[in-house]
Amino acid sequence: MYHAFPRVVVKSRLNHRVTNYCYCKYSYNDKHLSFRAIIGKKLRQIVIHMARTKLNTPFQGIPFTRAGSIRPFERFLHEIGAPFERFLNMARIPADLLEEPDQPIPLFPAYKFTDIAARSEGIEGFGLEVAGYARLEDFGTYGQKLLQATTVYDYLNTGIRLLNTLTVGEKFWMEPHDGYVRFCHSTASGNPEESKTISLFSLGVTMNTLRAVCGINWAPEHIGLQSTLTRKPDMDFLADTQFIQSAGYSYFTFPRRFLGLPFRSPDTVNENSATTQEQAPQMLEEEFTSSVRHFVQMMLPYRYTSIDDVADAANLSKRTFQRELTESQTTYSALVEDVRIRMACNGLEQTDMPVTEISKALAYNDASNFTRAFKRRTGVAPATYRNNFKP
Repeated sequence: MYHAFPRVVVKSRLNHRVTNYCYCKYSYNDKHLSFRAIIGKKLRQIVIHMARTKLNTPFQGIPFTRAGSIRPFERFLHEIGAPFERFLNMARIPADLLEEPDQPIPLFPAYKFTDIAARSEGIEGFGLEVAGYARLEDFGTYGQKLLQATTVYDYLNTGIRLLNTLTVGEKFWMEPHDGYVRFCHSTASGNPEESKTISLFSLGVTMNTLRAVCGINWAPEHIGLQSTLTRKPDMDFLADTQFIQSAGYSYFTFPRRFLGLPFRSPDTVNENSATTQEQAPQMLEEEFTSSVRHFVQMMLPYRYTSIDDVADAANLSKRTFQRELTESQTTYSALVEDVRIRMACNGLEQTDMPVTEISKALAYNDASNFTRAFKRRTGVAPATYRNNFKP
């Protein structure tokens, strides 16, 4: 992530020549690497290469995104009469996880959902079409923070800085050039074709916001994609835009002067937006075993917790996933049992739900299996454990 535009003119101490000087800041997760650089052609290439290399570091756990990211797809698919719920089921995403915009959902099944929908409907540039149905408020707390921006630069920089509160496994950053800026996006997917729709969607939401702020007649001169297109998207405002395929990352370009323009939100700020200013957006889980536990806890009621389901959610082969668990000094069966027992304890302590219902919610085949597992772990039967917490 680069910022602190524009350039400042200074003089070299060695030869008193006037030199272009820029302060840059690069952010990866919550760690910051700051440096100052004399922006010559070669040095700028080195700086940009450093950022791209770090930003493309593969994520090691199960990445998550927020449920609100799916809402524009729901609007678009319902409008064209497409089977939204069937596409969700094919991607193994439970529909009731989408009720709250800040609810985490696994990222790679979300990629799969968007890819299934795009292929089924046969719409080239599907992500760009869906971006037209997005509202910043769809993205929950993250979107509310964007709505509070005062300038275009503030809007873009806030989106970059807080992206890990919306999704893990994707990165935004900016690259300054002479007269223009690249707004860049990369994903955790090793297959650009699988994440093509989400890349187009992410770029499209930002482009549409810039068009609303900077003038509806503006369109990017260039759009670069990691993936390929069979044909140019049929969108009037992109008629003169050049698409560059199989690029190292996805991006679009915009005039550098846009950065200083005042930000006027294209969305209506709701009455709760003032309160979100005081809320600190929470980062999504990143550590490997914690992310696996989170996934298992989320999917247990839907029985989407086979080792193949979890390996797919981590975008790993089953063998590689098991090796990662071994390196974390655990096994999948032990991790699942630990999650189940912890959830059972919470249910017994905080609810009056019958033991048989708790066992069903935790995907045990019958209550006797649950009772044996619980007693083996805690030393007491579930009913006894519950009685110990009664006043």
